[in-house]
Amino acid sequence: MTLVAAVKTFSGLFAGNPTLLTTGQFYVSSVMVEALSVAVNKAIADIQSNTYTGPLKAKVADLKTQFAALRDFAYDPLNHPLGSSVTTIKSILGSPPAGATADPSKVLSDLIGAPMPAGKGSLPSEFAWWNGDLKTPYKPGKTTFARAAAESFWEYDQCFTTTNRMATTVAATRSRTQGAKAMSVSGFAGGKKSSGKIVDEVGYNKVLLKKYVDQIKHQLDGGFVIVAGTASGGPIPTNWQTQPNHYLLVFAYEGDTFVFWDSDSQATKTSLGRAFGKLFYAKDRLSTARDDADLETSGSNHVHSGPGEVRHRYQVTTLQGFPH
Repeated sequence: MTLVAAVKTFSGLFAGNPTLLTTGQFYVSSVMVEALSVAVNKAIADIQSNTYTGPLKAKVADLKTQFAALRDFAYDPLNHPLGSSVTTIKSILGSPPAGATADPSKVLSDLIGAPMPAGKGSLPSEFAWWNGDLKTPYKPGKTTFARAAAESFWEYDQCFTTTNRMATTVAATRSRTQGAKAMSVSGFAGGKKSSGKIVDEVGYNKVLLKKYVDQIKHQLDGGFVIVAGTASGGPIPTNWQTQPNHYLLVFAYEGDTFVFWDSDSQATKTSLGRAFGKLFYAKDRLSTARDDADLETSGSNHVHSGPGEVRHRYQVTTLQGFPH
């Protein structure tokens, strides 16, 4: 099967929930923010209607601007600080009319929610969706921007949990070789190297790596999928050999090229689509680099070059077959 065909088959498993593939570990908050945006747009449309005669008609532009900022915060709070949006919105809305539950000012005020999180807190109840059927879309129900932001803060470091849940879901659809056991290996990635323009390069045990690359192929042929732990970007953390800082779901191969789904969907975009990338067994390494020149990345993000591509640099350090 070609990699293109493999991606098509993989995507077909989630035909009823395609947004999951393109939002990855940030899926739940993305759905929440989208539902909130629809509610905000409806309330603003009500303000602009001929039947509304309240004081907010002259404030529509300001409301749109401030709610856009609030939306950006709820979707990606680390990169879009909250600022004064909530305070400004509340000042514009004032006190909603008593008992007027359908008044746009009341609707918009209720959508804000409280308290607005300033960082990762306790496990949000919304994240429990990942324990269910991933093929069925998440339905947020009544929610708030505060809850969406709390979910977003939680999701930043959930690549391990979400990738494992995806691996379990995909593996359950495959027929496996009777009696076969899932691989679980590490120790093939040795010391950190630096040579020439290449920085934060993982050093591999060539013999072990070749052995395990062959084993990956055997596992995939046998109906398993592989969660690959990686050293992500750079600088490589000190405990990278035992605690990868990102995980990829490997589900097919063609020759010495492996296709993966990336839960950090914004970090990977190739000709295979958003969130789908390739690992290359080349130059005695297993990574997203095709060759030495491709590994020579610039800047702190360590993104490979290529027209129309977004390819974060990943170097594989651990391998776990699913189911196990």
